[in-house]
Amino acid sequence: MKLARFRNTAFRPSRSHVPGSAAPRATTGLSPRALSACLLSAVLSGVAGLLPPAYAQSSSTDLLPRPSSALSCDDTPFGRRLTLGHDDEMLDLLDFTNNSSASRLHEWSLAGGTGSAPPFSASLNTSWRSVVGTGGTFLKAIRADLNGDGQDEVVVARGTTTYGGDHLTIDVLARTSNGALQLIDKWTLNQSFTGFDMAAGDLDGSQDGKQELALMLKNWNPAKVNVYVLDGSSTGGLASADNAWNGFWT
Repeated sequence: MKLARFRNTAFRPSRSHVPGSAAPRATTGLSPRALSACLLSAVLSGVAGLLPPAYAQSSSTDLLPRPSSALSCDDTPFGRRLTLGHDDEMLDLLDFTNNSSASRLHEWSLAGGTGSAPPFSASLNTSWRSVVGTGGTFLKAIRADLNGDGQDEVVVARGTTTYGGDHLTIDVLARTSNGALQLIDKWTLNQSFTGFDMAAGDLDGSQDGKQELALMLKNWNPAKVNVYVLDGSSTGGLASADNAWNGFWT
């Protein structure tokens, strides 16, 4: 079984599958909510000590220097965004290959219960396979902010057989405005493989808040490892068409 997580009304997980097993699985990951903030220059000066030197001390009693003029947020060390807190939920993704209705996606939030009351309540309980379609062995699921909007999508990888096959499918899931689960994109690759892994991160080093998706496919005949990099789209899906990618390494 594997554990995954979400952030608020969008989400993300991670992990893999037990070959030939009908047991559940899940994936784990946390994602913070970035709160937009333009910090006061005095606070930034005291905390970071990195502000420009255009300051005028108004009196000897001031604890922090004051700017002589208004300071643009773009001139602060943190820019226009700063994470001030976290708003996290936990997600578990369960897979039963031969039972679509039992392959569930749950989002758990703190319920604030006391005593014998459960500490978490399920704000989402739905069959993810009924959304993406049946078929394909569950390989791994991770969280990824593919469009940089501060909310995570869930990326699910499925193969044609337990140990891989000749076909890989990537499903991207998100929440609708009313909280329902939806499939926002699907990407396929026609390549045989015997091993698979997947990760997300700022692979291009742009620091634009968007994460790229890296897929590793291993084969033994002939022996090789291929890594594909996929960019996200503005809608939270994948920018590449089927059997196409934005980066490749072998």
